Amino acid sequence: MRGNTMKDGVYKAACRGFIDAVPVTVTIKDGRIEDVDVHSSNETEFFLMAPRLKIPPLIKKYQTLNIDTVTGATFCSRAILNGVADCVRQAGGDPEVMRRAPGPDSYPERVTEKTCDICVLGTGGSGTTAALTAAERGAKVIVLEKGNFIGGISACTNCIMTIGSRIQKRAGVEVDMGAMYDATMLWNHYLGDSRLISRFLHETGPLVDWLEDEGIQMEYRGKEQLTDPFDAVVHWAEFANMEAHRKNFQRLLDHLVELGGELVMEARGQSLIVENGKITGLRARLSDDSTLIIHAKAVVVATGGYTGNKELCKKMFTYQCHPWVPAWMAEGDGLLMCLDAGAATRDLGARVIHLSNPEKTRFDKLRAEGKIVPSALATFPSGMTVNYRGQRFMNEFLVHNSLAVANAYVTQNDYGAALSIFSEGFLDKLIEGDAAAVNLDVTPGGFMGRDYTTPGYFKTVKEDLEAYIECGLCVKADTPEELAVKLRMDDTSVLPAEIERYNAFCRAGRDDDFFKDPLYLHEMTGGPYYALRIATYGLGSLGGIMVDSDMKVLDKNHTPIPGLYAAGSCAGGMWGRDSYGMIEGCTCSWAFTTGRMAGIESAAYVLGDGKEQ
Repeated sequence: MRGNTMKDGVYKAACRGFIDAVPVTVTIKDGRIEDVDVHSSNETEFFLMAPRLKIPPLIKKYQTLNIDTVTGATFCSRAILNGVADCVRQAGGDPEVMRRAPGPDSYPERVTEKTCDICVLGTGGSGTTAALTAAERGAKVIVLEKGNFIGGISACTNCIMTIGSRIQKRAGVEVDMGAMYDATMLWNHYLGDSRLISRFLHETGPLVDWLEDEGIQMEYRGKEQLTDPFDAVVHWAEFANMEAHRKNFQRLLDHLVELGGELVMEARGQSLIVENGKITGLRARLSDDSTLIIHAKAVVVATGGYTGNKELCKKMFTYQCHPWVPAWMAEGDGLLMCLDAGAATRDLGARVIHLSNPEKTRFDKLRAEGKIVPSALATFPSGMTVNYRGQRFMNEFLVHNSLAVANAYVTQNDYGAALSIFSEGFLDKLIEGDAAAVNLDVTPGGFMGRDYTTPGYFKTVKEDLEAYIECGLCVKADTPEELAVKLRMDDTSVLPAEIERYNAFCRAGRDDDFFKDPLYLHEMTGGPYYALRIATYGLGSLGGIMVDSDMKVLDKNHTPIPGLYAAGSCAGGMWGRDSYGMIEGCTCSWAFTTGRMAGIESAAYVLGDGKEQ
């Protein structure tokens, strides 16, 4: 770069991200930046992923640091840019010159065009399934994925709800579809699309059979949630291993490519192309900021939710909580594209929130170091849970219903945060007698694939808690009064009174406030006292785009928009503008099953007689 001489060599730097430093290595050759490597650290991988994907190629291509940060990953973006600036300085260059250099937006637009029968947006459960299903029926399919990894949120799931699958039949499990339909309509208050829900339930069994035929390994393990009214889930093999699960998506997408399909990574959909009222393709932005135009007879939108879109979240959600996924993964791209094309909306405001875990930003580093034993106390029916005002607000057995406990947390208006209270005496019970000492024989579903009822599990709990205390994830005090002070509660008299009231219930064997089973009432006595910072997180929104039972997107007159389909989390009709269902595995099943339905129907449209929808 003119006016910015740099000495050839390999330079290293590490600048602060959100929770840890982000190491970078920069190679200078012939006075130019030849390579930028961003290395793994204790920084949250999900938040580092998009900046690592986007920023280094732009730095190399344009020889500039004048690059926008990634929405929802600002700290990690700045860490990379600052690290490269440090390396430039080490090489004798001036990073300020590079910060003022022309950015990608300063160059003429570059356009690439492709043609196919069907373009699918997203490689999560709905998008991958839609694409392969359509390809198997003879359609030429192009799939766009805006990230640099496949699977989306579906790769984080552990089980899928199904009715009448071969796996269930081999296990001798029967599920009453009529009862499931009634339960579904009850929890959506009969605001759901009854025809769509009926078809969805009928398709769940064939969907799982199809996945099994595609080589996806699943098994019947029984239900996870004790409060689930149905035993209707099958689990992915190695469900606790996200990378192993992501290989399932790779298998499906490899089959798509074998059938002549194409996968384009790092391609973000921007707008639909509409001609004479029909969808004829879309425009997308690639990682190098060039434009990709897809000419297609149909488009399947499977982009997931909008929890990364702060404006939509503020407008649609009554109660707020922090997203579990980074904002860039779920900004409502597909929803906004469909709205611009005239689509109607349905179920805006529904979302996936569940589980009780230690506060994520602090816990991620501890989990990476293997210190997870104290995290069990975030999902403890025999414990005591309070809000940040020191008030107990729930029956702690609610942790066996991952949705219900999440809803209970968010209604406390602390962005889904709460406190798990326990004493040294309570910990001593666990160390000496294991979980059985407080009458626990089942680990709540979703607890990181671990079983805390295993003998000896809590042997290191006090030792590991020191790391939690050091990073602020847990607060320790000699008395309840001191604990309230350290937690900076507005009224420090509330927490001590609540602990004493709870202990009185334990002694009486009766919970007069929230009616917890006496089996799980155990006194919090014998200090010191502890408060573990716990929270629930939003995994994504649900609904938004109105569809019919064929997954065709409808306009404001409830008429199908020719050539436009939606599936998975961005498609409405199931939820009734409520939180998602009390039936385990239903959102994962909704993603995969509606994706297959969209694949079937879009293929029939483009390969059929061409009649209007």
